[in-house]
Amino acid sequence: MIGTLSGVSTATSAFPFNMIESENILPKERGKYLGYASAAMEITSLIVPVLLGAYITARSYTVVAIWILIIALTKLIISFKIQNKNIQTKKVNIKEFCHLIKKDKTLKKVYLIEFFKGINRNGVMSLVVSLLIIYNTANEFELGGWTSFFSLLSIIAMYLFGKLYNQEKKKRLLIITLFAVLISSFLMLQEINILSILIYNFVYYIFMNIMLKITEVNLFDYSNKEPYKSEYNTEYFVFRELFLNLGRVLGYSILLIFVGLTQNLSYLNMVLICIVISIILVIFTSNKLTIKSQNLKYN
Repeated sequence: MIGTLSGVSTATSAFPFNMIESENILPKERGKYLGYASAAMEITSLIVPVLLGAYITARSYTVVAIWILIIALTKLIISFKIQNKNIQTKKVNIKEFCHLIKKDKTLKKVYLIEFFKGINRNGVMSLVVSLLIIYNTANEFELGGWTSFFSLLSIIAMYLFGKLYNQEKKKRLLIITLFAVLISSFLMLQEINILSILIYNFVYYIFMNIMLKITEVNLFDYSNKEPYKSEYNTEYFVFRELFLNLGRVLGYSILLIFVGLTQNLSYLNMVLICIVISIILVIFTSNKLTIKSQNLKYN
């Protein structure tokens, strides 16, 4: 029940917020915005759990729940203050948009990236890695402390991404990410120990985050291209959520088939291989993606 409510909450908040970002962030500022926003979220996710944990210990879960509700309502009120620049007067037309997807090769690539991303970075990947660590090392490795350390590195990486990223750096960063993922995954598949876990977490928190931001820049930039900017903005993000969540369903289904049905955790390596393949496909498709517009200076 809680999982269902969490899913509904995420869908109903992320979807409109994506449209707000699409409308209000200029293409030339998007890399900076996404990098700084991610750094801010990482800082929040690092500090808030500690504060809430201390507050729960001192007071109660009920008081913390009230504060969380107040924060959520504040976010909602602020969102109402953001003006809509592209008000769609026509009704949502899914059938018409499906014809656009068939004709637009670039849009197909955008959604293909979101689908594969749903399998890895936005889906089952973190769960599989945690299960592998627990299965192979038991209490040998204190994951919590290192997670905080890598979160700090992620904050720095996202800040630098926001400050330095441009489209000329895209291909280079994707190639580096590809090799980092292949090497770290190979080490994890060979033997899970403190060194392989450290390397994998470094890649996960740094390079995977960078890959995610690059795909988001492409996603939002293409949403500012006509006819998606003014006529089909709602449909654009509806299908984005559709393909992203189809990828998540496939990722968790693979985990269920290999591990859930067999009750054999040794098959986690097979799931990890599937995840790595999906990451390679994200990088390959992102590298092939070219967005041309009067407002965008892309190669």
